[in-house]
Amino acid sequence: MNHIAHFLLAPQTVEGAIGTLLADFVRGPVAESLPAAVAAAVRLHRAIDGETDRISDVRALKASFAPEFRRFAGLALDLYFDHRLAREWPRYSPQPFDTFIAGVHRSLDAGLHAGYVPDRMRLFATAMRDRDWLRSYRNFEGVEAALQRLNYTFERRFRREVELRPLAGELLRLQAQCDSAFGMVFAHLQRFAELASDRDGQAGNA
Repeated sequence: MNHIAHFLLAPQTVEGAIGTLLADFVRGPVAESLPAAVAAAVRLHRAIDGETDRISDVRALKASFAPEFRRFAGLALDLYFDHRLAREWPRYSPQPFDTFIAGVHRSLDAGLHAGYVPDRMRLFATAMRDRDWLRSYRNFEGVEAALQRLNYTFERRFRREVELRPLAGELLRLQAQCDSAFGMVFAHLQRFAELASDRDGQAGNA
């Protein structure tokens, strides 16, 4: 899952938003120094990613990509599923989409000053807000723009030249299958996230 899905599945709090995004910027064991609610959001993000990879429909979709694109099929599906979520928003949340996105940005702005937040995350969150990346997923062009940004990220951070933009063509070729799978996949993840949050809360209170 990509950013919109993770923010919706996370607790709707400052700590939930910060921990959800932080999971994309930290690796390894969750630091014990993190506030408990932030750490729980990091763990939930990782658990959702792991569960997504285990869903049979997701595995089948990845296998449907042309061989030369399968290495990045999961990444492409994450972006496309955010597109479908944004397009079908009223099915999954009673809150208007624009109101939800504005709330995400307010929560991030409120927590980005914390010392445990990496500078890269602050820059990313600011760009995400100022360039309106989350709302852009309502149109497929937002998915294409995200693939372009990821091209740049691979080159800048990992010194690797990749060409991700052709993945947009694969997503369009597989659009019917992706659209058919999305409803089941996201409903499954909503149930999973609720149960995972409950288990984490019980463990924290033990």
